[in-house]
Amino acid sequence: MHRRRFLCATGTGTVGALAGCFSNVPVTDVPADEWLYTCSYDAEMFALVDDGDDYRMVWNESRSDQTTDIQLDRNHDVLVCNRGDGLEKWVRGEGRPRLRWRYDGLRSSIRGVSVDRDNDYYLGSWNEHGFHKIVEDDGEPRRAWEYTWSGADGMVASAPRRTGEVAVGLKNNEVHLLGEEAGEPYRHWRWSPETGEIVRELLWGPDDELYVGCEDHRLYKLVDTDPGSEPRLEWAYDSNNIVFGASRTPDGDLYVATNAGEVHYVREEDGTPTRQWVYHHTDPDDPVPTDDYWWDGKAHQVAVRRDNSELYSCAYDGTVHRIVERDGRPVKTWEFDGHSDNVREVRIQYEAIGTWPEKW
Repeated sequence: MHRRRFLCATGTGTVGALAGCFSNVPVTDVPADEWLYTCSYDAEMFALVDDGDDYRMVWNESRSDQTTDIQLDRNHDVLVCNRGDGLEKWVRGEGRPRLRWRYDGLRSSIRGVSVDRDNDYYLGSWNEHGFHKIVEDDGEPRRAWEYTWSGADGMVASAPRRTGEVAVGLKNNEVHLLGEEAGEPYRHWRWSPETGEIVRELLWGPDDELYVGCEDHRLYKLVDTDPGSEPRLEWAYDSNNIVFGASRTPDGDLYVATNAGEVHYVREEDGTPTRQWVYHHTDPDDPVPTDDYWWDGKAHQVAVRRDNSELYSCAYDGTVHRIVERDGRPVKTWEFDGHSDNVREVRIQYEAIGTWPEKW
């Protein structure tokens, strides 16, 4: 039974009221790094525990407005973007996350939340100009600096590099690599796809290659990304629709989420990105036209464990899927349908090399 229908059947009025039902669910038996987190336009955020052929729901909170991004830091704490209340930090501790602080230096449609190796935070906004670095002083958030660029466009994605720099993807179709000197940001280099389309995803690999997902349907691989270099395009993978999300293992397994509701498994063979299979998160008989912008992606994000043992995808239909490969083909082992609107993100620990370089 769909979770929303279950709530109606039991007489529970809101998802937030359900949170108390989890008070007796044992969670301390599961290490914090094994939880996975989701957020959605329905203003809900969840934590799940993957039990293989099923899941356990161990945490749920309702916010005041759409939750547009969710991210994990080095302490297993949870960063949540709430469209009405800015960035929130929820401390994991020994049990369920508890709200620690709220940063409202940016409030409108926050995007690109990320965490670096020093556990400092970054965020920007789809609507507001400026990219902020946030540090903690005595347990409270403080803006360390703000980076701005020409024009009034917002930004979409950010990804800290394992060496301390951070890449930023802007709505004006540019990618900037930022460094810091004397406590202020500066730009090392700038790169743009020739198509001029919006950058949607940024992802670092273990050799400091940068993957750039774009609305022009391509996932680009940039090399020679050092601060003193000019990045060089090594290849472009055509997914046949807008690229909204991507995830990578240390061994080179790439997964790409597209506006068509698909997840592509890609490996590099002889220097060429080669599709291994396609998983249809949504109905393949109801595709999105390749030239049509479908609101924030039929498949919006993917997250893969470092050993490639489990893959998770999320989509506009309010669902999260667990996917494994059997006999060379993708198989769904469970589906979480606790959201009632577009699931923006699914996140797991250790996924980003810039946050956890020692784990890669």
